[in-house]
Amino acid sequence: MDYSQYKQRLDDMLATTKQALVTTLLNSKEQKWQQEADKLQHLSPAEFVDYACTLTDPRIESLLIELRRIDAALCQYDIGLYGICSDCEEAIGLKRLDQDPCVQRCGKCDAKRQAQKRQDLFAL
Repeated sequence: MDYSQYKQRLDDMLATTKQALVTTLLNSKEQKWQQEADKLQHLSPAEFVDYACTLTDPRIESLLIELRRIDAALCQYDIGLYGICSDCEEAIGLKRLDQDPCVQRCGKCDAKRQAQKRQDLFAL
């Protein structure tokens, strides 16, 4: 299966998310975050993700979650496992990948995982 169109979408999403993260930090009134943004701009792509994920600030939390999801999908692509469910190892449907190219599970396994998360939440 040729997933190159998804790779391009993931690359575009990564660039957009990285830019949004840097912009958010640069727009901070705190010099610490502006310095972090400057540092991020000078890192290699692999270093960027690793370093960015060490930062903790509520303003960038959703961007970091998205960055991790994109990075995970790109890693799957690089090792030839993109489009394969991480649980059952069956192919993830193209409709599902069209909706979210970062998805790691087929619909059936994702539904099971969500049900388990709800069950765990209510067990507390």
